[in-house]
Amino acid sequence: MATGFRWLCGGIGWRMGDVMSERTQISLAEADSSEELERLRSRVAELEQSEERLRLAIEMGRIGLWVWDSTDTSNEGDWSERLKEIFGLPLDAEVTHDMFLKCVHGEDRELIHGKVMGALAGVDEGRYTAEYRTIRADDGREGWVMARGQAFFDGSGKAVRFIGTVTDITERKRAEEALAKLNGELEGLAYGQAEALKHALTMLSRESEPDRFLDHVLRMIGRQFAAHSLGVWELNEVTERVELLASCEGEVVRLVKEDKEQGAPRFAPPVRENGVWTTFFATAEHCILGDLESEMPRVRLAGVADGEWQEWLGDMVNTEEVRTMLRVLTGKGVKLTLGVPMLVGGRVVGFINIRFKEWRVFRDEELGLARALGHQAMLAIQLMRLSMQSRKSAVMAERNRLARDIHDTLAQGFTGVIVQLEASEDARVGGLTEAADAHVTRARELARNSLQEARRSVQALRPQALETQDLCVALSKLFKSMTEGTGLTAKFELRGKPRKLVAEVECNLLRIVQEVLTNVLRHAQATRFEAILFFEEEELRLELEDDGLGFDVLAVHEGFGLTGMRERVEAMGGEMTLASSSEAGTSICIRLPLVDGGGIVG
Repeated sequence: MATGFRWLCGGIGWRMGDVMSERTQISLAEADSSEELERLRSRVAELEQSEERLRLAIEMGRIGLWVWDSTDTSNEGDWSERLKEIFGLPLDAEVTHDMFLKCVHGEDRELIHGKVMGALAGVDEGRYTAEYRTIRADDGREGWVMARGQAFFDGSGKAVRFIGTVTDITERKRAEEALAKLNGELEGLAYGQAEALKHALTMLSRESEPDRFLDHVLRMIGRQFAAHSLGVWELNEVTERVELLASCEGEVVRLVKEDKEQGAPRFAPPVRENGVWTTFFATAEHCILGDLESEMPRVRLAGVADGEWQEWLGDMVNTEEVRTMLRVLTGKGVKLTLGVPMLVGGRVVGFINIRFKEWRVFRDEELGLARALGHQAMLAIQLMRLSMQSRKSAVMAERNRLARDIHDTLAQGFTGVIVQLEASEDARVGGLTEAADAHVTRARELARNSLQEARRSVQALRPQALETQDLCVALSKLFKSMTEGTGLTAKFELRGKPRKLVAEVECNLLRIVQEVLTNVLRHAQATRFEAILFFEEEELRLELEDDGLGFDVLAVHEGFGLTGMRERVEAMGGEMTLASSSEAGTSICIRLPLVDGGGIVG
């Protein structure tokens, strides 16, 4: 073909000097002055330098070049060797338009053919831009390319030349797909964590038999992690040995009886001879991976990049009971275990052993979820023990306090998390990436704060929000954190001269407002929520109002919501009234006597 192009260096560039017009060459030959000759030579040198820069840029960018000097698509095009490599074509192949289309992915072929024909017809002034998938002619592998081209036209508007480049973007596309998949998995995991914790809490709040609390939590852990089975081990402080408390395989939970004649496996944690176990029991910061697939069972800390494997069976745990347990597990095909610490007062008092038949890698988010569910299991064990030890009113009151506090922390907090994640999803659908990221950040903060509050509730500590600030500031921040970015406008107002309240009263009022706001977000479909705190001479009054759908106040409502609120108000010596209708929304009024020495003001 007489195109005036000559491919060099594997077809990555061309000699611009070779495409000088005949007029330039004649001018050079007929130059009648040394000054003109020197000017032309300088121009040629500049062109050669420009060519070298272009050649280097093309080599570094993995760019292929093509030229068609005719609009007849049956004619052969001039393709660079680099371009033929990208499409998996032989370097000596004479490429036609049909051959090119066969290298385009079947699902993209019609689109790309239309774009080429459109450019040749003068659409968008002959410009051609496309990203599409390719199928290599030599091995059938799928790739991605980005093509840019320009059609040139004669005076009558007929296309006479089509020139362009193709860049291999396969690696970039695969990275984008991997990143999108990872982001989707992380968002799904975050949502799944919230749902798992919320479901566990709902089961705890609805279960009337405390002895079955642990059953619900263990089944939830097994389902969430697709585990083969679980074992719950607890440290006996009297014997200083770890004892099997419960096991779960499938949906069957078996509690080991207190009667030790049952022969429950037990062993002492090797805290003096195994660094992994020492760190696990001493710091309460890590989970433990157990490898049962190796010749000798071994353990290491999970989530530690340079963690070393160590022998599982030290002198203190190399007992017949433990060896029997390991043989049973390996006989069932268990290859990997994840030991999740159970804590009381910041101290490891046992662990849950989650068992798997396939080797897997755990993300930090999954380890965090496992630890959170481990806290739930420990709480369930404590509640179960309270029920077993005594049915007295004091024990039941403590159970109700724990249940209310859990309901008022994690359950309500994760309602806020779900609201923020749903808002993030809506923002992403609308292309608002920054807004979506902001919602995810707020959801993460709400989840962390809720988990922290739940831990404090288990230890019967004052809510973090009231540690360094008063009730009014805490309520204002609560409104902002739970409603920011949602369709609900929340307003808090203080009237009268505030008086210092005792810590329990502040805590109860904060939890009540948190419960009401959570219900508004979940059920009311309201656009406005107001809370007014009145400090009057003899009375403290809290009025809560929304413009939502309302509900039947005479109907029976499940859970600890209204019941827990009434119990809190009655414990403070106050009264609560409630009114609700579909036309006017819901209003709640709480009245507490402000009498010195009456347990309300400090």
